[in-house]
Amino acid sequence: MVTVGGELYVYEAPGLRAALCQAIEEDAGDLILSTLEVTLFDSTCLGALVGAVTQLRQRPGRRVLRVVDSGRVAKILRLTGLTEVLDLYPTVDDALLAVPNSQDTQNSHAPTPVCPGRYPMGGPGSGAAYPR
Repeated sequence: MVTVGGELYVYEAPGLRAALCQAIEEDAGDLILSTLEVTLFDSTCLGALVGAVTQLRQRPGRRVLRVVDSGRVAKILRLTGLTEVLDLYPTVDDALLAVPNSQDTQNSHAPTPVCPGRYPMGGPGSGAAYPR
């Protein structure tokens, strides 16, 4: 899990990108990013999230980026449509309890993401949607 806070803009984007890349390399599961303490999040940091989603999708299995936020970042992710390619949860506990694969029925009490990603990286107009 990667936790970030404060103001994240162009100068912090390389550090965010590096932290996400390192977490992807070190763990074979989904990546959880907590942005609950973020007060500013600009477009260069959104690019870091898109890069992380791309890296996760290039790995074996159905790995996803789970973002934890219920405030500013959540609103930005919804407005930009990035909730189409990543999962958004209101709490860290919800993200940790989430079923890794929607076809896994062993954990029927797992929370459903507030905004589950549904499309490949190109978005709704770029190709067929696939269930997660």
